[in-house]
Amino acid sequence: MKRRKGELGSALIMFLGVMATVAILAVTLVTLIGNVQWATSKDRARAKVFNVAEAGIDLGQQKLDVSWPIPSPAPRPAEPLGTSDFLALTDTSGMRFLDSDEYPGLIGRVEFFDNPWLDGTYHAPYSAESPPRFDSNDDGMMYIRSVASVGGKTTGVQALVSRVYLPASLLPGAVLYTEGPLVVNGWGSDDVLQAPEGMAATAYYDLDNPDTRINNPTHSIDDVDTNIDDSANTSLEAVFPSLDSFIEKAALAGREFEDEADFISHGGWAAANSTEPRLVVIDEGDLRITEELDTYWASGAGGLVIVRDGNVTMNGNMTLYGLIYCSGTFVQSGTPHVYGAVYAIAGATISGDRGVTWDPATLASLDEMVVASVSVVPGTWRELRGQTPPLPPSP
Repeated sequence: MKRRKGELGSALIMFLGVMATVAILAVTLVTLIGNVQWATSKDRARAKVFNVAEAGIDLGQQKLDVSWPIPSPAPRPAEPLGTSDFLALTDTSGMRFLDSDEYPGLIGRVEFFDNPWLDGTYHAPYSAESPPRFDSNDDGMMYIRSVASVGGKTTGVQALVSRVYLPASLLPGAVLYTEGPLVVNGWGSDDVLQAPEGMAATAYYDLDNPDTRINNPTHSIDDVDTNIDDSANTSLEAVFPSLDSFIEKAALAGREFEDEADFISHGGWAAANSTEPRLVVIDEGDLRITEELDTYWASGAGGLVIVRDGNVTMNGNMTLYGLIYCSGTFVQSGTPHVYGAVYAIAGATISGDRGVTWDPATLASLDEMVVASVSVVPGTWRELRGQTPPLPPSP
């Protein structure tokens, strides 16, 4: 068919139009794909840094779980955690941040500070701008703030956490427990097993053991204000159910020692008297408690001594507030005094003018001595968007 003169070149124009349309669509598609990839990359980067920051909250909980920043007898601030602590953590796949290529330039920091007092303020010399780094109001709650940076992206999260103590759950009134014999010697005027005025305590020991004897001409065991029961009727689990849990916590808190020599090399009783938690665990061998200190721990703030495989000997003129446990025998001579309780599985020999007085206030303090866990208070977790503090240089 013969084309008209005006139609010449129309096919070329249509072709060029189609090509232009295709080109526009191609550019649009490439741009769209690029934008999606950029957004996905941005989301992935944000997710990575967010996960690292959130891991810092867990890291902070672990630190407070081992050592709660107490306000007394001397404030013990919680030191911040840094990048090296983060690098030892693992991601969801189980790979350490340190060994992963997914977290380039990782920097992290965890800080701790107290929540305000009941009146909503911080008491001098502290303020909202410079809050205390320990539990100043002693309410068992602290803030954890975690800030992280990965690949140039930075974010932070914050949560209020609360401590949950490991209860000692001691059997009320159990001033003495042994599955072996009880031997009482001495010529003093004081009862060797006592309870506060108006209260009654119970001594559990093997009543039928031929080695059980009371050699006190001033007082017989029946004359003291202490009840008597055969230990065959009561198990150690009933008297001290949380023994194993305290041993586990001692290891985490650095308060478990191989033997007495190891304990002494780490400061001995002088360190134990000023270290939290007030806990001493000796794994092997005997422990001697002598006159290194006049007073061990304090009334209403007692300590716990656990000798897992050995005996405890206590002599001299001193006072110990708390609970003594040993798998072997407990031997007390001279004029030492225990305000709390003694649980010695193999037997107990108490001599001298003084002995063991059941002290409910001191033993109750063991229920708030070791932190069992640290939990986030519901409704307090939040991301610090737009208010993330700067991070220090990576060490």
